Amino acid sequence: MPHLSLPIKATDQSPFLVYISFEDDNNELISLIKKSNLKDFTLMIISGFNWDEDLTPYPASPIYKGEHYLGKAQETYKWIEEQITESIKGLNKEPSIYGIIGYSISGLFAFTSSYFSSKFSLIASCSGSLWYPDLLTWINSKKTLITPKKVYLSLGDKEKETKNPVLSSVEERTLQIKDYLEKKDIPCLFEFNPGNHFKNVPLRVFKGIKNLLS
Repeated sequence: MPHLSLPIKATDQSPFLVYISFEDDNNELISLIKKSNLKDFTLMIISGFNWDEDLTPYPASPIYKGEHYLGKAQETYKWIEEQITESIKGLNKEPSIYGIIGYSISGLFAFTSSYFSSKFSLIASCSGSLWYPDLLTWINSKKTLITPKKVYLSLGDKEKETKNPVLSSVEERTLQIKDYLEKKDIPCLFEFNPGNHFKNVPLRVFKGIKNLLS
């Protein structure tokens, strides 16, 4: 069962961001946020999903034994929207804009949000798993429910250096996604970070949040 944190802030009309986290412990990320001079916003952190099953956009063959890409993103977005509705009940005015942030598989989930939800117009896919099988073909066959106002994509500069042929395509695929968005006139920033997939995760997520709020 997913674990829902209380929002860090809940300010009328301020941006409302959702971060899909792998871990319950996000103290380093929260510390980075509190030390920053970001404008007021609400951050809801959700963890505890089965990433391969709950966060993938459609069923696909796994790349490692024991994984199950079941494509339950539609159901997951419905649940997230219900949690947001519940959390903003006490506000006098609804947040001005909604955004979603993810890392790795949850970065893929964040990127595909506009195909499942009409709520999120700010998207940050940090070291997102945009190598997911047939992703470009899938997005070309679908219509979005909302046109994103801003998309942030990032990767570690060593992420493509892996022996797995699917994972090693992540840089090429991410840059193809960037080109796709730009052809759709969707503002998109792509950024390299030093290191492989697992380096400085809180900092990479913070940079995504900072970009969405800038």
